[in-house]
Amino acid sequence: MDSENPSQPGTCATRLRPWIAAGPLLSLQLTACAAFQSFALLPAPELRETVAPVEVTEIYARADDTRTLLLELEVKRLRADLHEAEESLIAIESGLLGVQGRADAVSALAETRIEIARSARHAPWSIERIEKARQKLAEAERQFQAGHTGSAVFFASRARRIADGLNDEARRVANTPGATFTHAYRVNLRAGPSTQHEVLAVLVGSTPVFREHSDGDWLMVRTTTGVVGWIHASLVREDGSRSSQTQTQSLPASLAR
Repeated sequence: MDSENPSQPGTCATRLRPWIAAGPLLSLQLTACAAFQSFALLPAPELRETVAPVEVTEIYARADDTRTLLLELEVKRLRADLHEAEESLIAIESGLLGVQGRADAVSALAETRIEIARSARHAPWSIERIEKARQKLAEAERQFQAGHTGSAVFFASRARRIADGLNDEARRVANTPGATFTHAYRVNLRAGPSTQHEVLAVLVGSTPVFREHSDGDWLMVRTTTGVVGWIHASLVREDGSRSSQTQTQSLPASLAR
């Protein structure tokens, strides 16, 4: 069982060996390993007798499809980062680093700022990835101020790819029928339909979820990352407008916190 879990020690390098170069690209290798670890499976939620076996199979098939798609997209992004890093190393060795002019760097920085701002509006639930894109952009700006235009373009490109991925995710959510959104500041995703069940994850406000089943006041939902769990029906609404922190204050702490 453990051998099938990408988060288990020793498996990451094996899975990534076909497409990760060795040596100077170590930092990107570690980034890739972290990406695989982020797709580790959470405990399966409790399934009530009201959920038919066929329906359960379909729910988990959709969740698996979601995780597979996200993993493929992350691999694609990391491959692009690796390719650009290899080109930068070649440029350093050949003395060509910095051939990009200031105009190229200024354009890359401006376009990346726009895309990051757009992704923050359209995918506000992806706080960590938005912050990661902003960090890459900040590094690009530092490199530009230091006169390293080639490095500035490199980091801006990495930030842009993260932002593009978030915008693509927002479009997939918009095009998926039945999407609802959490409207409390923080919402517990639980392993079963009660406050006594284990918390699998905590969802921030405006996180999209897809309804799979209902049991009284509880909904079995699937997240954009392919995690299946239960949330209280009062904590979701049809639109993805900005979540209300004041609403959270009137909710039981066991439901939203």
